[in-house]
Amino acid sequence: IMDGFEVTQTLHQDAKLKGIPIIAVSASALKNDEEIINKTCDAYLRKPVSRYELIPLLMHFLKYKIIDS
Repeated sequence: IMDGFEVTQTLHQDAKLKGIPIIAVSASALKNDEEIINKTCDAYLRKPVSRYELIPLLMHFLKYKIIDS
């Protein structure tokens, strides 16, 4: 069983998976934990996550195209 920090470290070390962006989501992270999260993850969101925070963050990491209808 791994915690989130161990999973992040494992993903970063795997040649096939290291390009996957890691977004940490937590309801309660201590100040020290937040510092580690910011160093090891590509982004960090606090719960509850709103769509106004999530959508722009996903747009930053994912390819997308806006289609006019």
